[in-house]
Amino acid sequence: MSIDVYKSPEGTGNIFVTRGGQTMCPYEDAVVLHYFNPTQPNAYIGSHTYSANGYNTIQNATVKREEPNIVITPSYQYSIPSDQPAIYQLILTNQSALTVNNDMICVFTFQVKATRTEPLSRSMD
Repeated sequence: MSIDVYKSPEGTGNIFVTRGGQTMCPYEDAVVLHYFNPTQPNAYIGSHTYSANGYNTIQNATVKREEPNIVITPSYQYSIPSDQPAIYQLILTNQSALTVNNDMICVFTFQVKATRTEPLSRSMD
């Protein structure tokens, strides 16, 4: 990770600016100026001066080391006899574009068997 450290002109503490790298827990997104336009430093700043794309990026985003993904297959099942379990597979993966040592693939297979004979929801009278 590359970080620039600047002394605050007011002496209130250091200013840290991320230039690039990889982060997780939490991922650091880019910091973009949405109201202040550096090409017009003396212009009025108000709610009508907002730019969705931003005027300038003051801190670059890092690359996500973790991009968790969860898949359950099959996503639904029909007509399963009450005396047989429904079998599902749960797959947890890291979809990050990075090839780092925190890659993971976890596969769980589990069975769900109906044991209740009454409705799952009731109306209150």
